[in-house]
Amino acid sequence: MAQVIDLLLASGFVEAGTTRVDNVRIPTTRSPVFGHGATMGGEKATFGGRLRFARGKQRVTVGQYTTSFYTTLDDTSRQPFKNFITLDVQAIGRYLETLPKPEGQG
Repeated sequence: MAQVIDLLLASGFVEAGTTRVDNVRIPTTRSPVFGHGATMGGEKATFGGRLRFARGKQRVTVGQYTTSFYTTLDDTSRQPFKNFITLDVQAIGRYLETLPKPEGQG
């Protein structure tokens, strides 16, 4: 993750917080049925908490396994939502080179 974060910061992205964290119970093959009280069933899982970065209308979230690029809803560049395996730093670097620079960063 550190290499991806360094790439983003060097490309003009700035830290923009984290995504929301949700602690939930999900059914699994070991515990498929939800119950009541202390024997609720399901297994505890945590979702979210990914690091956020922003540059103009471009956004990136970086997690342990995936890195996602997207734009704000009011962006007219039609830049597609794009996911990468976080460990594939070279592919992320190549993609960063294809992104348009925000006005003023020419």
